[in-house]
Amino acid sequence: MDLTRFGLTRRPFRATPDTSLVCPIESHDAAITGLKRAAAEGGVALIDGESGSGKTTAALRVMQTLPDDTLRVLVNYPPAATPADFLQAMLFDLGKHFVGLREQELRLTVHEAILAALDAGRSVAVFVDEAHHLTAEVCEELRLLGNLGVQRSAPLFMLLAGLPTIRERLGALAQRVAVRCRLEPMTREETVRYVRHQVRECGGRPDWLFTDEAMALIADTAGGIPRAVNRVAGRAVELAADAGHECVDAEPVYDALVQLDLLAAEPGDAVLLPIRPDVTPGEVVPSATPPPAVQLRRPAKTTQQTTPRKGKRKSA
Repeated sequence: MDLTRFGLTRRPFRATPDTSLVCPIESHDAAITGLKRAAAEGGVALIDGESGSGKTTAALRVMQTLPDDTLRVLVNYPPAATPADFLQAMLFDLGKHFVGLREQELRLTVHEAILAALDAGRSVAVFVDEAHHLTAEVCEELRLLGNLGVQRSAPLFMLLAGLPTIRERLGALAQRVAVRCRLEPMTREETVRYVRHQVRECGGRPDWLFTDEAMALIADTAGGIPRAVNRVAGRAVELAADAGHECVDAEPVYDALVQLDLLAAEPGDAVLLPIRPDVTPGEVVPSATPPPAVQLRRPAKTTQQTTPRKGKRKSA
């Protein structure tokens, strides 16, 4: 895709977590603040939310803010059915030998690496992604691992990220969880701000790239889930570029929704609420009196190429 067609310097709406494009969203900011506090004090913290809600991005953002000499351990390939599986995954990320060792040998090697860092005054941070896959035995292994941080000069921090079902799996480890954060779906206004932020951070002008109708369609159909927003908006940009358009209007957004199975090919009488214009740059303020609703129909096909806007238009 030719990014320069839309004035972009890099690709927005990435399919994988990108901490450089984190958008200030109230619930996400509150979670990150709480997790940073937990990291400074040590112990166990938990962040959960629905699939695609931004848990991994928020957790990685916290890990990036830790002191440079922090020993970071990332376990992002569960399910780890047994403690041995989990300990092997930790040793793999630590760059240490893990093949052919018995479970107790794996445990002692992990403990040796963590204790060496703590005794040297280095903090240790263990991040377990997709933690809802962990078994009760592995959760108990994590609880025992947390004992290594007792009476040490540096904090041992363990961060678990997963679906809400993780809270049912913690067992005795739940008593060690000091901070619990849940990421809620973005509001309609936050979704618009999220799209605008992504475009702006990638060098583009959101008021030129997306029409008001396109922005409204994304905000009203993606459910406030960042991953869904990224999928729809990213695919819509690709379709608009392939069609030779100079901007993204409702038609490529609609086609993207159908291709991604997020909208039926015949939407019927679904309601689409227009987006109000910005009151201040980059902010969408909800109206006290909602604007009239319109019916969501497939945009009419056109045979002419979308022409570039010549003047500044009302932004979404």
